[in-house]
Amino acid sequence: MDTASAMRPGRPPSIQELVAQAENFAFNVNIPLRHWIRTAETLCQEAAFAMSDSDYGRAYMMLYRHSVLVLNYLATHPEYKDPLGRKSVKALQARIGDVIQELEMLKPAIESSRLEWERMRPETPQHPTPTRLTPENAAALPALYPRLHSDFGARARAIFQEKTRKHRPAIAGRRPKRWAKRPKLRRRRRARCLP
Repeated sequence: MDTASAMRPGRPPSIQELVAQAENFAFNVNIPLRHWIRTAETLCQEAAFAMSDSDYGRAYMMLYRHSVLVLNYLATHPEYKDPLGRKSVKALQARIGDVIQELEMLKPAIESSRLEWERMRPETPQHPTPTRLTPENAAALPALYPRLHSDFGARARAIFQEKTRKHRPAIAGRRPKRWAKRPKLRRRRRARCLP
């Protein structure tokens, strides 16, 4: 087994996938504006932590979500009409230029990691890709797996009969055979005055 392929992480997301993730949130006007402002500030902090960890994809997503929230949604909140709310949103909008510059700086790093992953990926898949079972390829199953197909029905019936035998409920008026085989159980049954 190739150690480089075993240690290689999964496919890094593309810019389009990160943008789709960033735009996937629900803006609720019933939540106070101060909470949304705090959320925008937290997104910037999380992006800074992600950049310090060299997780550029997560940083890009957080910064993009911050910019969408500040530019598209906060000005539509009903509390934006309040002077304090307007002042808080204006402060966030003043910093949006720096956020967009950081987004532009992160873009090449994300694209290069994606290209590096594409370059390192093996050309042929190591495992065959599973195909969906259709009537056309279902007819070929007995030829591909003769042992499995030949006794599958018999094994399935035997397993089903075994399970139903074990868990069959007692029929009214008929006691299970274990009462006859175990004297302790028979004595307990008599002591409880069961028929």
